[in-house]
Amino acid sequence: EEEHIDRGPEWRAFNHSERQNKSRVGAPTTQTMHDKGLTTQIDWKDKDAYGRSISSEKRSQMHRLRKWQERIRTKDAGERNLQFALSEIDRMASALGVPRSVREVASVIYRRALKEDLIRGRSIEGVATSALYAACRKEGIPRSLEEISEVSRVERKEIGRTYRYVSQELSLEMEPVDPTKYVPRFCSELELSEEVQSKASDIIETTADKGLLSGKSPTGYAAAAIYAASLLCNEKKTQREVADVSQFHFHRASEGLKHPDGVARVMRLDDYLEGVERDEAADLRRLAEEKSYAITDHLEDVKTRFDERLSGNAFVGSTSPTIFVGRSNYPTVSTGLLSPVGDEENADDYTTSGQWYREGFSIDDVFRRRTGLLNSTRSADVNVNDVWDGFVGVQREVAIADRPVGVELGLDGRPDLDLESSVDDVGAPTGPRARARTAELTENPHVPRAVEKTLSDDDWRAEGAINYLYRRGFDVYEIDDVLSAGALGRAEERRLVPTRWSITAVDDTVGQFLRGTIRNAPSVDTVEVHHNEYVGNQYWVILAPGDWEFELVEMKAPGSIWNPDAEGSYYVAADREGYEGRTEYVDETAGAYYASRLGVLEELADRGRQAKVLVLRHASEEYWAPVGVWQIRESIRNAFESEHGEAETFHEAVRELDERLPVSAERLRRKSRMVAGLQARLAEFAGR
Repeated sequence: EEEHIDRGPEWRAFNHSERQNKSRVGAPTTQTMHDKGLTTQIDWKDKDAYGRSISSEKRSQMHRLRKWQERIRTKDAGERNLQFALSEIDRMASALGVPRSVREVASVIYRRALKEDLIRGRSIEGVATSALYAACRKEGIPRSLEEISEVSRVERKEIGRTYRYVSQELSLEMEPVDPTKYVPRFCSELELSEEVQSKASDIIETTADKGLLSGKSPTGYAAAAIYAASLLCNEKKTQREVADVSQFHFHRASEGLKHPDGVARVMRLDDYLEGVERDEAADLRRLAEEKSYAITDHLEDVKTRFDERLSGNAFVGSTSPTIFVGRSNYPTVSTGLLSPVGDEENADDYTTSGQWYREGFSIDDVFRRRTGLLNSTRSADVNVNDVWDGFVGVQREVAIADRPVGVELGLDGRPDLDLESSVDDVGAPTGPRARARTAELTENPHVPRAVEKTLSDDDWRAEGAINYLYRRGFDVYEIDDVLSAGALGRAEERRLVPTRWSITAVDDTVGQFLRGTIRNAPSVDTVEVHHNEYVGNQYWVILAPGDWEFELVEMKAPGSIWNPDAEGSYYVAADREGYEGRTEYVDETAGAYYASRLGVLEELADRGRQAKVLVLRHASEEYWAPVGVWQIRESIRNAFESEHGEAETFHEAVRELDERLPVSAERLRRKSRMVAGLQARLAEFAGR
């Protein structure tokens, strides 16, 4: 019997203390520390295991060990970035009093943003703050942008802009915040009774059932409900008291914004309580002052148009031949159909194309087109070589069609138009978004024969198919959609391509094809200087005799969208290639490089010439919202349509432009290898 007795250690435990004593594991890992808590920590107390003080020699040794331990914990810049950002998140979360779960979620979001390289060009504090705000929304913790900005070191506007960018790039699914979650905290700070709290919640629920909550700020809605409830329950609080707690400011007819037609625009509390006026009134007012009344007017009726077009959870409408494929979480991506609402007969006008340039679209016009599209999304695996049914199948059919296709969509809930972030960050305007439950075609799509040919050939590489469609008269905009839908390439390699990647891939592929056609062509005879200006951007294109060489230099003004610090200096970026072209993706100018290069190569191929080319782009402060690289492509294409200047030499052309450029000749020389190389050759010549 003794042979069956386990004489090993006793592992049973009957209370928490016994379980802790028998546990052999350390602290759980956490995302809130850059090393996830796995690195050994050396205690800062200079005492031994028995609590006795150690000798001075030992203290010196321990001090050195701690110093080296701190150094090796952050072995590179990425870890130092993460360490600083996570400490900022922890500091702000402590100030806001949010639970640890929110800090964990915020840390995960920031790690994803760092992995996706979304930090470049943005402040670490800004991305960390936006990650915390996103985590609060995901976890249902009521914290407004105003509250977040109070504990942050960055301004509210930058937080909103960065939050919108990060949430879009990472495809974060954000549920609308319930205003009733703000009520208990606001009432507690205002020292109101439970009766007022209950009445405020009833007001919110009653008005929400009537559809008045849609498109409203949760904090503003809760503040208005609490103020009304305090009046009804004879526990009156002033508007100022409620505003101080909620940080939502009630406006009487104190100051009107003058619309271009002379009509004063004002906001009154009575109007807010009776009709629950738009929550973004103050922000819209500021936007109208800074940007355009056209956007203000448009934002105010977007929600109405969508509500009128929706029937239950279904939406029937004509969609332009346009789709959207996200790049976050690749190879499982967010993919969507873009459908115009309330203007189905002009659905094709909502497709990005060169027609927008020819019609002189302003940033406002692009904003109206983009926000007028419903994005019905689903998550999907990119490997779709033989998938032609279900939501992805419908999406691919729409993408390869050459005209709008009727689609019936079944939505999982009402579309969410996040006006708060739209108003605060119009840098990346998008329309309402909803998860698509079903999608069905209501008519047969018309597919061009050239596209059918590329689809039917299972051995045709994507590069060859792209160039074939281009030679057959397809513009890059049409090819972008076909490639993005996974309809080009060898059968086993066909997959969904994120929209941003497909645009750059098509520009690069067609550009390389055109470069090949001019490799042995004669050079241009004279130095030409072409100029164009569009939506706050100026372009100068210098063509000089010589073998093919290309460089793009971008100068972005303080206060422009890619350099938002109005008090800072110009941001200058550059990329180039020689006669043999590039084999790696550019470092600093991203898709702008390939779009501008394509515009130049199309002109040279049409002439049957090659040249040494320098493109200078000045993005002024008037370029307050990015409309896409299409405007760069079309601006360069059309720069060759008007009369151009000539110069005796490349050096003279650059010198003539010095007075027009926003940066000094010295700074341009430091950034541009073509200009620097020219100066070096001149200096060498002068020294002979």
